[in-house]
Formats: sequence, C-alpha cells, structure tokens
Amino acid sequence: MTCTGCADKVVHVLQSMNCVLSASVKVSFLNNRAEMTFWPEFRGENEIVEILRKKTGFRVAVIGSGCIEDAGLAKVRMTICDEECPERIEKMDEVRRMRILDHENGRIILEVGYDPAIIGVRDLLHCINNNNVKFDAKIVDSPNEDMAASEAEKSHLKRLGIITLVSAMLTVPVLILAWVPLPNIEMALKYTIQLPLATIVMGVAYRIYISAFRTMIYGGAGGSRIDMDVLVLVATFAAWGFSVSIFMIDTISGTFGTTGKEPFFETCCLLVALILAGRWITGMVRMWALNRVLALGDEHQRERSKRVFLVDGDNIREINEKLLQYADVLVVIKGGVIATDGVVVEGEAEVDESLLTGEAAPAEVQVGRLVMAGSNVVNGRLKYRVTRLMHENTVSVIKRMVRSAGGEKPKVQEMADRFAAIMTPTVLFISLVVFIIWLLVNRLGRNEEWSDSAVEAVSFAVATLAVSCPCAIGLAVPMVMIFASRVAMRKCGFLFVNVIAVERGLKANKVVFDKTGTLTTGKLKVVFEKEYTGVGWSAEVGDQIRNLVKTLCEGEKHPVSEALATSVSKALGHSDVTVETVVGKGLEATIEGQLVRGGQPSWCSHSGDAHHIIKEVVQQGLTVFALSIDGELRAVFGLEDTIRPEAQEVIAELHRRCIETYIFSGDHTHAVSKISKVLGIPEGNCRSGCSPEQKSSEIKKLQIQLQPTREDNRNEPVLKRPIVLFLGDGTNDAIALKQADVGLSMSDSTSVAISAADVAILSTSLTSVISFLDLSRRVRTCIWVSFAYGVLWNFFAVIAAGGGFVAVRISPEWAGLGELGSVLPVVIIAGFVGVRWERKMTLG
Repeated sequence: MTCTGCADKVVHVLQSMNCVLSASVKVSFLNNRAEMTFWPEFRGENEIVEILRKKTGFRVAVIGSGCIEDAGLAKVRMTICDEECPERIEKMDEVRRMRILDHENGRIILEVGYDPAIIGVRDLLHCINNNNVKFDAKIVDSPNEDMAASEAEKSHLKRLGIITLVSAMLTVPVLILAWVPLPNIEMALKYTIQLPLATIVMGVAYRIYISAFRTMIYGGAGGSRIDMDVLVLVATFAAWGFSVSIFMIDTISGTFGTTGKEPFFETCCLLVALILAGRWITGMVRMWALNRVLALGDEHQRERSKRVFLVDGDNIREINEKLLQYADVLVVIKGGVIATDGVVVEGEAEVDESLLTGEAAPAEVQVGRLVMAGSNVVNGRLKYRVTRLMHENTVSVIKRMVRSAGGEKPKVQEMADRFAAIMTPTVLFISLVVFIIWLLVNRLGRNEEWSDSAVEAVSFAVATLAVSCPCAIGLAVPMVMIFASRVAMRKCGFLFVNVIAVERGLKANKVVFDKTGTLTTGKLKVVFEKEYTGVGWSAEVGDQIRNLVKTLCEGEKHPVSEALATSVSKALGHSDVTVETVVGKGLEATIEGQLVRGGQPSWCSHSGDAHHIIKEVVQQGLTVFALSIDGELRAVFGLEDTIRPEAQEVIAELHRRCIETYIFSGDHTHAVSKISKVLGIPEGNCRSGCSPEQKSSEIKKLQIQLQPTREDNRNEPVLKRPIVLFLGDGTNDAIALKQADVGLSMSDSTSVAISAADVAILSTSLTSVISFLDLSRRVRTCIWVSFAYGVLWNFFAVIAAGGGFVAVRISPEWAGLGELGSVLPVVIIAGFVGVRWERKMTLG
C-alpha cells in the first residue's frame, strides 16, 4: 500500500464481507498491515485473502492469527511425524487450542495453545512425547511477523525497482529521438520507433492501471474515493492516446512534419518512468524510516544471538529461549543481555537500561529488583527468575505498541483523510477545467486551429493530473506518529500505548497524581510495628504474626506488600493457602479456620481508624498496614516512603505552565498532607482515603468543571471542559487511568495498570511527564508543518502545471516528479520530531 486511499480500499473490502466484524477492522498503509476479527464458520483465512487479492490487486499474506492469544494462552509451533497425533494431542488436558498449519517433509506442523501459568512449554513437550513416543514432537521457530512483512515489502520494492529500471531504459531512446536533433532520420521513422517503445513502457506499469480499473469497478473506498492510480491512468493514457491518434492521422494522410502537430510519446514515457521512480524512492525511504522505528529491541537480539543460560539444579546449561517457563532461573554475567523480564534472586550488578528507558547512567540492580528484556549487564553477575515469557516481555510489548502507533487515527488524521478523499476528484475536475480553458484560449484568443488547441490543452491537463499527489497529506500524521513513538522511548523514557493521547496531552490543564509509587519511590520500609499480646501492645512482633504477614504479602506486587514481605523474609509462612486481593482494601485468607485480613484498618477491624494505635501511626504521617484475625485488630505496621528526588521540580514546572496539580491517594490524610506540603500542592487539591471508584469519581468531577480558557486572538475567555491527566502505578489505579483523558502508568506498574493506560512511563523518573507534554507539542508542530506542506505543494504544483503562472510552468513530461517532491519532504519533516531532543525544565 502506498497511500491512505489504498488503506481505505482494504477497509471497504474487509467491511463488506459478512464474516468480518466491521468495527474491528484496522488498516495501516504505513505498516502494510490489516487487522480484523472474523468468524471462520462463514469464511476461512484463505477465502478472505483471495477476495482481498481480487478486489484490491495487492499481494496478501497472513502473518499471524490471534485465535490463541485472544484466549489468553501462549502458543508454540511444533512438528510431529504421526498422522494420528493431532487428534490425540487436541484431547490432552494440557492443550487448550490446536490447529494444523502445514505438512512438510512427511511431518505435520502444528500450532498448540496452552496456559503457561499451569504448564510450561518444556513440560508440555514432555507430556506429549511421553503420551506416545512415536509423536517425536519437536519445537520449531515461528515465523517472525515483522520479518515476514519486511520481506514482502522488500520483494515489492525489488519488483518496483526492476520495472522502474526497465521503463527508464526504454524511455531514454524515446527522449533522444524527441529532444536530440537527428537530421539524418525521417520523422515518420522516428515516431514509428517511439510508438512501440512508449507502448511497452505503458505496459510495464500495467499494475497501476489494473489497480485503477479495480478502483473504478469496485468503487474504491466504498465508492467515496478515486485514488491516485486513477489520476495516473487518465494522465498517461491521455498523453499516449493523443500521440497515437496524431501518429495514425499523419501516417494515413502522409503529412508528417507539415501540420505542426507532432506526437508527444516522450511525455507518457517520462511520466510513467518518473512516477515509478518516485514511488520506488519514497517506498525505500518509507521502509527505511519504518524499519528504524520497528527495530526497537532487535539490537539485543542480534547481540546475544539467543544465548540463554538456565540454572538446572547445581548445573548451568544453555537453553533455547522458546523453551523458557515461568519461574525459570537464568544467569547473566558481565557483557550479557537480559533475555526476558524477571526479578533478581541473587547477585548485584550495574545494568544499562537505556534501550528501554532512555537513561544513559547504568542502574544498580540488587535482589528483588525487576529487570527488563534488552538490558545490558555492564558489571556484575545476576540470577533472575523469569516473570514474563518471550512473547509478553517488555521488548515484545513495546514492539507491538510501536507497530500499532502508525495505525491509530487521531482527529487530525481523520481530517487529513477527508481532505485527501476530496482532493483526487477535485484534481480531475480541475484538469477538465484546465483543458476547456486552454482549448478556448488557444482557439478564440490566439486563433489557432481546434486540433492544435486540443493538443496544447491536453498537455496542460495531463500535467495537472500527474503532478498532484494526495499521498503526502495522508502520510503526514502516521509518519510523524511513528517517529514520535521511537523518540518517546529512546530519548524521553515513555511509550505511547494510545497515540490519541498526544492530541489530548496538548490541552492538558490538570494533572492528578497517585501518591505511593508515583510521587514517592514506592520503596517502603517498615519503621513502626506493634502486636496485641492479649494483655497490651508490645513493640516486639512475634513469630505467629510474622508468619501471617508473610503468608498474605509474599509474591504480591503492591509496594506495601513487598516491603512487609521483605521485613518478615525469615518467617516460615503457611503453605497451601489461597490469598485473595480485595482491590483498594487489602489482602485476606482463611488460615487454620480463621479469617485473616491485612490492609486498611477500616476494612480489617471493627475499631477501624479510631483505634489509638492506628491514630499514633497516622499522626507520624506513616502508611498504615493493619492485621486482624476474625475482625479483631492484632498488629499494626507503619511504613515510610521517600519522595522521588525530581518530584518537586516536576510539580514546579507544571505550575509554571499553569497546570493545576492534585493528589488522589488511598493513604490517610496525614500521609497525603505531608507529601503535599513538601511538593507545594494545595491541600484543597488533595484527596485521601480514596477507593479506586472514588479516584475515578473525583477525576470525573474535575472533567465536568468548565473553566475559562483563551483561544486564538479572542478577547473573551471561552469556557471549556478541562483535560485531566492521571499518573498511577497499581491495579487499584486502573479505573482512574481509564477515566482520565490521558492515563500514564509508571515503569514498575502492574500489567493491569499498563493495559489501562494511554502512556507507559518506562523510566523511573517523573520528568517523563514533562517530556510527554513537550513531545506532544512538537508532534503537533511537525504534523501541521507536514500537512501544510502537502496542501501548499499540491496547490502551487497544480497551478504551475495548469499554466496559472506566467513565468513558471511544470511541463507534462516532468510532472511525474510530483509524487517524489510531495512525499519525500513529509518523511524528512517527520524525522525532525527527534532532532536535537533535549528534556528542558524550568524550575520554580
């Protein structure tokens, strides 16, 4: 696909199929991808592919099916040798989904879906082969989607390059015969040679003409758009047809060179050659730019050559990355690369995470710290437990998000698409008007013959058709957005989950922060602990309480739970106990017939926040964790957090930009008040003791408060709804992240929070919030510059080609450069999103 017209054509074809869910269709011409949900009972993949090929003329290949991923399963590709195997494997309890993909060298290739939380891939393979030794099941590499798409693009550009070269070689003799004085060659012979050469050149570009005819037959994008190929068809065939007509008339009448009318085969030849060359060059530039963006994370893939070392008992052995399972312990030494996401269980090291966070200084990593795929170990040695498999680790998620960035449609893209949709028929109408005007001017104003006037008018009309290019207007937004995604990650430390957030970020005037793990580091430590012994409260907490705390908190991701689990790490805990998380409240479990709760005092015990020990902890501004047994308060812990070192600067910068700041926290009033005073956030803008629903409700209240804002050059302020950003990090923030106009999640957020956010902050610094606002502004500038360039280029180029300027005219044979001159600068402008990026903050 080369333009938004191509994408709209694909959308129309897919949505017209009764097996496809219309609302699910997403097409990106920049990525050359289409995604959709369909019912295989009505039509299979192969049928959809054939219909798409027939109606669009595009080369179509299936690069992935989400039937397994959509079920929340992991998938593995394997080969087996027995024809009875698939049926038996499908009946295995461990296998949730299975489909046969192909037969190769007497073996069957299967795609098997399994739940990795229940069984690992090595254990699954062991179960299959133990079930029947004849199965001889083996894991094989799955085709890389990006590589498949890249190879298809390379193949297309290679073919386009060949036909461009052929057309250029055939055009050269036509130009020599037309432009070089050759006194020894007769005019009749000259045009007799030009005619077949020009016809072959036209034939070389047959795919353009077939695409144009398909557009006209099948109605383009639902009949709403005539694409660029139609303009090329009309322009080149008009030039070729007129030349053939003049040639035939002169041949029959024998009047070559005496009538003043000569064929202009060089025009159609040069048009085709330049249009093909322009498409090839812009295609190469587009692929280069796209590959640079989509190459995120590939650096570490090439560097480590897929070498992964597994701790197997007392031994360490190399293992294929596709055979990794949850809880595997991997080893990485100095100079090595983290294969996938995990948590450090032994050792310490300096780790370079700049690939993902944009932070140049290596981070110190110790036991309990999360490590991300793609990070380099600069010094030291680590053992880390796998928490995410290869298909779901940070690099994989980032690549999927960046890839989708070019497919999302902000409002400005919809406007650009509408403009491009009306531009092509408008140019057709303009070219018709140009033809009529020049026909009348030459006949009535200059007293030329009708035939001579028609030839001149056709040359102006052909130039008008060929020079216009709506592709640049449609390309402006997705190209800028995909460059911005790379800049965001590599230089600013965050990732666009939803690129529409860029538009909203421009207008943000309220920023709401969660407290723990957002304004603070989230690395809590226990500084207060007391246990009720039955007689009174003791500062010494016994083994029973410690065992209960470890049972509740071990393995939990919340900062409070992690801190408590660390403080009681030597306790034994209780095995075979199911711990439930009550979002916004705490943790509970039934242990030895008793209901044990840990979390907010008001939820844990009957006395709640009124208990004197709870008040004592609150007065100190500490975070409270209460432990109760059957509703009776048995222990209280106070935890202290540290404000992020850059938090005060970020808040001051937001205030300087006239952006209001708020804190909505589930913590108690004293803890929130302590933070707000240090950071300079007004107490009236702070909410404490908020449940997840209350956070969402408070954000909604902010959103419905109309406030005055000045727009353009108006003297009177305009009342508008404020745009609210919310920054959170926990599962309990997911509802608020969704409610906010833009939700931002911190680097160590839970997967639930990340999936609910619009922007994922990969670094550990709050300055990414400022960077997001700054990048949003730069993205807007680049989009409007690209959009303005595309519009102005087409406006002035059409006028020049149509003869509207006295001193300047684009002749029809050179009008084919219009696509190159239109699209190439748009790609260059998009690249300016990341030129000399600096994170600048003015401190209050």
